[in-house]
Amino acid sequence: MGTMHYPFVGAQPWKSGPYFCLNGNIYEAWKLYPDDAEAFYFSTVPDPDDPNHFLPLTISAFDAVGTVAVPSRHYFTQNKEKPLNGLRIAIKDIYDLNGIRTAASNRAFRDLYSLRKRSANIIQKLIDDGAIIVGKTKTTTFADRELATQDWIDTHSPFNPRGDGYIWGGGSSTGSAAAVATYDWLDFAIGSDSEAFLINPTT
Repeated sequence: MGTMHYPFVGAQPWKSGPYFCLNGNIYEAWKLYPDDAEAFYFSTVPDPDDPNHFLPLTISAFDAVGTVAVPSRHYFTQNKEKPLNGLRIAIKDIYDLNGIRTAASNRAFRDLYSLRKRSANIIQKLIDDGAIIVGKTKTTTFADRELATQDWIDTHSPFNPRGDGYIWGGGSSTGSAAAVATYDWLDFAIGSDSEAFLINPTT
């Protein structure tokens, strides 16, 4: 797997875990994984200067598929104040994330609106509780009813890891469901349900 240099900043105590020293600076080691299921719209990393602000991952470590960066679990200890500390969570691309565009898997909508200046309340709650948002998962356009693959235009439908890998994911939360089902390094994924768009993918 590839690696990404992520800066360790601030006067906080040293945490257990792997680090790199580069040009006199200390960096956390984030592992890069291939998105073989094509479940992610893109990966995100927290801003080194503001843990509530996010940046899109601009590293491409794998030729044919996207790249997702995750931190070592050694950096985090869960406690009463941070019950989700270090848990890796992906969010469906209908929820706002501070510093990131919300596209709802539609390129025109993505380009029309600017970077979000705040995260959705439920997403901010996860962040406050210590969750690590590792990226946004694909959805059908505007979370509408679309069948794979003929109705998927701006993005390719995620691959279902079950069966022969080409079974329809089942709804607009198929990206979140495919990510959780495919990757053992991902703890949770957030979806939504209006017409069984979450129930169908999970089954």
